[in-house]
Amino acid sequence: MRLQVKDIRVGYEEQTIIHDMSIQIPDGKITTIIGSNGCGKSTLLKAITRIISHQSGKIILDGKDIRLMNTKELARQLAILPQSPESVNGLLVEELVSYGRYPYQRGFGNLSKKDKDVIDWALQVTRTDLFRYKPVDALSGGQRQRVWIAMALAQETDIIFLDEPTTYLDMAHQLEVLELLQRLNKEEGRTIVMVLHDLNHAARFSDYMIALANGYLTCAGSPVQVMNKEVLEKVFSIDAVIGKDPNTNKPICMTYNLIKGERKGEKIVNY
Repeated sequence: MRLQVKDIRVGYEEQTIIHDMSIQIPDGKITTIIGSNGCGKSTLLKAITRIISHQSGKIILDGKDIRLMNTKELARQLAILPQSPESVNGLLVEELVSYGRYPYQRGFGNLSKKDKDVIDWALQVTRTDLFRYKPVDALSGGQRQRVWIAMALAQETDIIFLDEPTTYLDMAHQLEVLELLQRLNKEEGRTIVMVLHDLNHAARFSDYMIALANGYLTCAGSPVQVMNKEVLEKVFSIDAVIGKDPNTNKPICMTYNLIKGERKGEKIVNY
């Protein structure tokens, strides 16, 4: 495993959000993190990508503690698409994607031929080259999300993190973005790590799933191992009916009821 999280604790001021968590990210696979609001999903992503620091434990990438890596070195290994990217009023699509080349530039020099070739490739593979000269804020939600993914691809990293990449998108655009990520994984060999709220999308598009509850690891494994009645009860306090997706043979949550009362104590299970 290239990327490992060992006993990390993450918090803000005196509040601990992530409690002594250890996980491994499978290489060349799609990993999805699930859990209820406030359980620590986004905090975990930010800690792994060093957007925020962790108070204890280690995050190891290719045998190195990420705290010992300089910013550009890390940015050549990991790319992250945050939950709500900053506004880019007036910026053209091609200009935004070109920002992904920052880790490879020295000072404020012009883009090299290699930079331009990579930008062209990122635009083509995300199918955003048709509107490369349009302002980003003039695009639809699904198109904008693909542009942000193109910028992440322009970093030429093997590992891409995405925090709720389908938020605010309609059903068709959600599927469009997830199929793009799946294609990047299968055809380009990129390791994808994302946070999703939709459990059925998580199970359908993931090779590996990580379930969190109250800042603790509850279960990690294949969709079949994680997407089951017992785990969903611990993580979401729901009584779920699990079936099988006829198109993918992956587990699917068909319906559920809320479980009244307090959450039960979570037990960590690793597969």
